[in-house]
Formats: sequence, structure tokens, C-alpha cells
Amino acid sequence: MAITINGSTGITTDIDGNESLTLNRDTSDGDIITLQKDNTTVGSIGNDGSNLYIERNANSGLLFGSYQILPRRNGSLINNTVSLGNTSYTFADGYFGGGVYVGGTGSANHLDDYEEGTWTPAIYDASSVSHSVQDGAYIKIGKLVYITCRLQWGSLSGNANEVSGLPFTALSQPKEAMSSNVYVNSGFTMASGKYWINFYTMANQTRLYFTQQPNTQDINFNSSGNIYFQTMYITS
Repeated sequence: MAITINGSTGITTDIDGNESLTLNRDTSDGDIITLQKDNTTVGSIGNDGSNLYIERNANSGLLFGSYQILPRRNGSLINNTVSLGNTSYTFADGYFGGGVYVGGTGSANHLDDYEEGTWTPAIYDASSVSHSVQDGAYIKIGKLVYITCRLQWGSLSGNANEVSGLPFTALSQPKEAMSSNVYVNSGFTMASGKYWINFYTMANQTRLYFTQQPNTQDINFNSSGNIYFQTMYITS
């Protein structure tokens, strides 16, 4: 073991295979190390019970508790006051195995998932169908799923009015899609007097079925066609 005390370089300790410095505070909680610049305290490291804290003098800090890191300010734990990063200096990425509570601490504020990806749409329950284009993309935020779809087919036999392959299972009861926008080149034959198309999710399934509005009449795909649509639905 070597200890060097030098007026220019400070104190250096060197030991093989063990702690090189132990500092102990008896009896009471508080600062164990005080850090100064030009004889003015700028921060401290200490204990609160069995918990370690690191704190800037009379300002923000962190307490390292049992499986949690908590904000401190002016020597005490503080709620909804200390920020992580700011508008000029941000952290690059955050990695979480669980979720994030946004705007509150209740279960309704718990954001536990965000995903982006692709899916493969297909016309469902036709006797036979030959797809030439099957392009789908999605964004999932919590239980809300936004999807886009492009489908093109050259031949289809039988009656079919559903698209399968949704990236996530829908709710346990049929639901009208929350927002719909559809472009049909030659995909459906619609009855006279019907003005728009809507989608409904199939309960506990990864399928959408198509209807004519305003009287919710089912419509079928043509023997060949080309459709584009985007919509949102709630997953289970």
C-alpha cells in the first residue's frame, strides 16, 4: 500500500485488490464528503439512513434507495420539481424494461409500449385469391394502433369482405375503427345510394371487415382490385 500527500497533486492512495479509501460517519445521517471550490461548498456525498445521496449544494441531487433513484433538493426528497435534462441539453436515449408515467402517477398515465413496424395484409376467407401487393405499416402507442395498408389482387373467387394480418389482436368485442380513410380503385362494387366505407375490428381477432354506410351493409371485394386505407383501432 502506498499513500502520497503532495501540496501540488493532493492525496493519492494505491492498494492492490482492496478499497483504497474508506470514510465513515458515526451516529448521525448527513454529509460524508463535502466538495468545495475556492473554499465554497459546491456539493456533497452522504447518507440518509442506509441510502446514499449525491447533491449539489442547496440545489438538486439524487438519492439512491432500495431499487429506486429519487430526486432531492435542498437536503430533502422533492416531488415534481427536479428535471432530467433541459431544452438545450438532452439525453440521447432512454432504455426501459417497463413503462413511463406521463402527466400523472395513476394507471391511466402509464405508457408501457411504443412500436413501429410492418404487417402483411391479406384478403380473408375468399375461396381463392392471388395477391400482387401486400404492404402494411403500423405505429403502436400503448393500446392504440395506427395502420396503413395497400392491397392489390389479380384474381379472387368467393365472397370476402375482411382483411387479415393486423399486427395486434383487437378488443374482445367488435369496434368501429376510430378514424378511417380509404381509397378504392376497383376493389368493391357498392350499392347505389351508399356514400362511404367503414371498417370494424373482429372480436379477439387480427381482422377488419368492411361495410357500406350509412346502413352498415356488408360489401364484398371484386374479383380483382386495388385499395389503400389507413385507420386506427384499439388492441386488447
